[in-house]
Amino acid sequence: MVYKKCREQPEDILFIDASQHYEKVKTQNVLRQEDIDKIIDTYRNRIEEKKYSIRASLKEIADDDYNLNIPRYVDTFEVEDSIDINHICELLDELNELSKITDNKIKSICYELNINAPTGNNVSLLKKYKKGILQKILSQELKFKDENGEVFPDWEKKNGNLIFRNISNKDHNSDLPILAITQEFGAIPRNLIEFNISVTDKSVESYKVVEIGDFIISLRTFQGGIEYSNYKGICSPAYIILRPFIEINNLFFKFYFKTEAYIKLLQKNLEGIRDGKMISYKYFSEIELPYPCIEEQTKIANFLSAIDEKINHCGMQIEKTEGWKKGVLQKMFV
Repeated sequence: MVYKKCREQPEDILFIDASQHYEKVKTQNVLRQEDIDKIIDTYRNRIEEKKYSIRASLKEIADDDYNLNIPRYVDTFEVEDSIDINHICELLDELNELSKITDNKIKSICYELNINAPTGNNVSLLKKYKKGILQKILSQELKFKDENGEVFPDWEKKNGNLIFRNISNKDHNSDLPILAITQEFGAIPRNLIEFNISVTDKSVESYKVVEIGDFIISLRTFQGGIEYSNYKGICSPAYIILRPFIEINNLFFKFYFKTEAYIKLLQKNLEGIRDGKMISYKYFSEIELPYPCIEEQTKIANFLSAIDEKINHCGMQIEKTEGWKKGVLQKMFV
């Protein structure tokens, strides 16, 4: 709010609502130079712009009991797009069919393991079910069988460096997407999650190449486990890239590296990590990893993937149902 004793236009007051004009950087909203210039230009020239600025007469302000709340004068309301509830119903039908396929897959595996299959659409309970399944699989309380109905052999234990190599390939032309290494999405191109950090061309030259199927140790690995990449790209040289050199099922280790059991092993006897120290390849190598036969790795990965599919389907069904409800409300109160 700008107060001016010697006003050139005393008959009205200029209101500017620039609340939608900014750039989101992580958890902060930042005014760009063009946003600042627009505010200054609008103020100096007393420009009126729909949904941005307006000159309100003193009579209008007096009629509003001199309330100077900006939204009272600058209407920034955007009419929502009409929601096609019939299309949403079609999507829900498709999701329902996909859910049936996934449920049958899960039931078949649960029958083999002689355990109950999960039912219902409660996402929170399904996540707990998956966590419990992982615990029983890792303790080998649950054991899969081969095609002849025989239980697979006991798991081997291998140190990390007997399965994964530390890769530091910097042979690129800086034309690959820069990957953000996140606990939520794993390794993912920054532009897909609006992860905006400026880097110089010179620094990018030192970045490491990440291939699809690589695992990455980050500064937060001690909290959230080791991340997995579904993308080819480049990442900061500060990260450690792990690539298997013996036969594994990548999804089995993707699940294992995010378990509480493995994260506790990483934290054990690890001093000073909260001061910003990275888990080293040497430290990673000292930890023994479970190594079931490849057939059992695949069965475990398929089971856990099916549970994740069910969780995703349930989440999408809830989201689409909420959209349907919103569309119905639109039609009720038009």
